[in-house]
Amino acid sequence: HINLSNNTNGSNTRIFIWINESKLNDTGNYTDSSDTDFAKGIALNLTTYGSGSAANLTLFRNTSNGYPNATGNFTRIIDAGGVVNWTSLSWSQEVPYQQEIGRANEDGNNSRFPFINTSGLMLLYHFNNESAFAENDTNITDFSVYANLEKSSNKQFNARAFNGAHYNITNKKLGPAAMQFDGVNDYVELDTAPSIKGLTQYTLAGWFYANSTPTSGTAAALYWESEGSQDGVRLKAMIENAHASYANVANSFTFRFRDTDGAGAINMNTGANSIVKQQWYHFAVIFDSVNDVQYVYLNGLLAVSATNSLSTISDTVPFNPNRIGHDSGVTERFDGLIDEIALWNRSLSVKEIENLYKRGALKLNISTRTSHDNITYSEWSPIYTNETYSTISQNNSGRYLQYKVSMSTESGNFTPILNDITINYSGV
Repeated sequence: HINLSNNTNGSNTRIFIWINESKLNDTGNYTDSSDTDFAKGIALNLTTYGSGSAANLTLFRNTSNGYPNATGNFTRIIDAGGVVNWTSLSWSQEVPYQQEIGRANEDGNNSRFPFINTSGLMLLYHFNNESAFAENDTNITDFSVYANLEKSSNKQFNARAFNGAHYNITNKKLGPAAMQFDGVNDYVELDTAPSIKGLTQYTLAGWFYANSTPTSGTAAALYWESEGSQDGVRLKAMIENAHASYANVANSFTFRFRDTDGAGAINMNTGANSIVKQQWYHFAVIFDSVNDVQYVYLNGLLAVSATNSLSTISDTVPFNPNRIGHDSGVTERFDGLIDEIALWNRSLSVKEIENLYKRGALKLNISTRTSHDNITYSEWSPIYTNETYSTISQNNSGRYLQYKVSMSTESGNFTPILNDITINYSGV
């Protein structure tokens, strides 16, 4: 059966050729970008906010501007009018969710939100065991030289794992793996570089997952740098449980620091019982002696701030090698996983820190399936990974295409955001 149509119900004079309900000479796309478009689909715990081209899809938001549902999905069926080949899709989202620092398409020096500005990035550990970058059971690669081109000619600050610290490919936050510590005697050693010595500003950020919290009166170091004159703390990010020498607060995150060797150390703490075991947390700590401010962020939100009057950090080489997973002692050892440790020689903005958290805490997944009769559908495709351009290579022939948007969040304060989606097709 052959059918010629000039699309008399439309506004153009294109002629389509159909053979047995298949379009032969048509190419085009369908774009959903407005509240009218999204209204054609079915939402579960998702909703449309905004109107016209400013509309987007998010998790359902309550009257307190929170997101009570951790997951939700949206499906929409597109009818091409005849059998076509669905070729590719692209979409626009707020942040490149689940992407490591430096690995989204537009991350780089002086990048603007939603991408990560890697200017000033001194240190970056993905903890992925990437053999192409010389990582193995012992060696850990510093990826800052690849993410921050301003640093490309400088020394790469690789690290080593000791006493059984190892990559965990099952429980990780971003990328293929995270670094696991047993809380007994293993650790990662960075030698004496990169040091924060001589800096006026820095930001340290990362993810951690505690298998167990420290016993009462103790602490567990996540990242540690010593003073230059002695085995004291210059910078320490840790979990503590009412340690009398620190903030003395139960089950909490503490940022301990000093500017001048030998001066009294300052403790900043996120509050009692702000840390529980077996849950991923993102932390970011900021030291700023230019503006005399210090900040601690937990899961993308400001937890505590201070206005201590500070000086430039002493320009002395650390007394001991920097470490991850414990300090130089024998007691403050971390039992759990650490991922995506990054150190900048500048103060990150509120939006930059929120972006770092959103990348790991939020997910937006898109998949498709097709049908000839809108009754029997193929299996759902694997999740597409490239929002700029993803090829539809599985079950891509049919009159109907249904796409599914799945969203999830680890925080009731934030939601993934889908701005628009475009599906491309061609004649069979």
